[in-house]
Amino acid sequence: MKHDHDSLNQQIFRKGIEKYVWILAVNPKGNMGVMDEPAATTLSWDSNILKNSPDIRKIQLKMGNDDTGEVVIEDMRETDSYDVNGMNEEIYFSIVLINKTEQSDITQCINIDLLEGWNLVSIHGNPVAHELTTIFSDAEIAYGYTNGSYYKAMQLFANEGYWVKMPFAKSYQVCAVTPVHSYSVDLTRGWHLQGCTCSSEIPGSYNDQIEVMYEYRQGAYARIYECTPGFAFWVRLKAADTFFVSE
Repeated sequence: MKHDHDSLNQQIFRKGIEKYVWILAVNPKGNMGVMDEPAATTLSWDSNILKNSPDIRKIQLKMGNDDTGEVVIEDMRETDSYDVNGMNEEIYFSIVLINKTEQSDITQCINIDLLEGWNLVSIHGNPVAHELTTIFSDAEIAYGYTNGSYYKAMQLFANEGYWVKMPFAKSYQVCAVTPVHSYSVDLTRGWHLQGCTCSSEIPGSYNDQIEVMYEYRQGAYARIYECTPGFAFWVRLKAADTFFVSE
């Protein structure tokens, strides 16, 4: 007897939410066979349903129990399965769905030219996906800077500055679904690594505490008075103040 459950299926998305993440725990062994021997199983899905879903912008399968792991299926609409090999253990995967939203109509894209070696960059708004390997697919590593220390950056966010290391020169088109036109942040005295907005602006601080600002281009620092979309910059404050970049 064939059951038709199509009438019971309905996609429900919260309005204005663009990203959804589901976590899967897969045990290749299950409860069959000898427990200490390697085993294999297969994750499968109906790619036709995904292809026929007009609201989906991207849907990926990643390793791990969050959305920062290695991408194993770039687009789940293009294949129907993924083989999982292992022992009697739980292996975690995440399904990351990027949904189309009403904000997609204001997407702004810019070209960012990266050189071989280190580049000082920023994202001009909220990207479709925040992962470094999605935005700059060939990047070797990236670092952010906060509270006087560097940290390894697996994801990139608006308003922040990052060092990105490239194995070769390449130009990337970076798109922001919600471009940032202005922002402000409370900063302490000293050096800070900040990002630019979606247009060239002259940064400031409420109490005029900016001592100097530098960009890093073509392998050298240059003093600036205006930030450039796609590039980050160092700013030194003489005293704690509210720093802003605005139109």
